Amino acid sequence: MFTTAGDKFPDHMNHFSRPAMKPTRGFLLTPPRPSKDSEQTRRRQVFLTKVRQAGDDQKWLSRSDQILRADYEDRRKRWEADKARSAPDMPAVPEDEEREVKRGSPSGGSEEEMETVEAIQHQEDQKFDALVYTMEELDSATGNNEMTEYGSDDEDFASICMEVIAAAEAKVIEKPPEEHHVPSDDMDMSFD
Repeated sequence: MFTTAGDKFPDHMNHFSRPAMKPTRGFLLTPPRPSKDSEQTRRRQVFLTKVRQAGDDQKWLSRSDQILRADYEDRRKRWEADKARSAPDMPAVPEDEEREVKRGSPSGGSEEEMETVEAIQHQEDQKFDALVYTMEELDSATGNNEMTEYGSDDEDFASICMEVIAAAEAKVIEKPPEEHHVPSDDMDMSFD
């Protein structure tokens, strides 16, 4: 049996094959080691880019706050303008008339309205005077003179206290002194 070099048998088993060749091995080349200066410059560059990036981040953060604030103001102004456009048109009132209405001057209403208001006020005053007069007559007829004693709470309190003290003293004087009872070990069988 003839075999070719492409068979899977080892070379020593294959008599008719070509002479054995050494396998070519690919070498992994290690990259050249960077010099100390180049390594230091690379680290410096990385550090500086990080510092720049942090500074840019801070700038964008502050700018984003400003942008948000400006955006909010723009939206608020647009909203106010929309509300102003959608609001019904009010006739402009001159400032002089506005001040007069606020002060309640006669030009704020017609003469008939003012006369009606004055008449109602006059009627209310008459009713109040009649009520006060009636109450005074009732008080004088019944003998109550509460209107003159109004506001004398201190005097009322003092008189009530004096009455309570006098009543307490009267009870103490009327009551005979009790004998001191000495407790005994016996059970109390009284049904008092």
